[in-house]
Amino acid sequence: MPGQPVVQVNQGDVKARSTTVTWTYSPPSDEAPIVSFYLHYQNKSFVDDITLESALLTKKSIHLKPYTSYSVRMMAESVLGKGDWSSLVNFTTSTAGM
Repeated sequence: MPGQPVVQVNQGDVKARSTTVTWTYSPPSDEAPIVSFYLHYQNKSFVDDITLESALLTKKSIHLKPYTSYSVRMMAESVLGKGDWSSLVNFTTSTAGM
């Protein structure tokens, strides 16, 4: 099974309605090829899971709400199955107009 991706949200890139989530993934040499990543993000009233192709290492999240706290995490999937979720990364969008 795949290991955990390392997820980052650059606080300088957090806007009122968007941010960019980046991740790194360093598989061991004997691991099966990664076929996709799953991005999970949520706030108090919203949950979404997005399937991303394995070549991507960044995703711009749009349509976020201003001044709202979110959590994101990632999971890798190989041809042998899904790995574990990464640690949660928390961020708060800025107020509208900023």
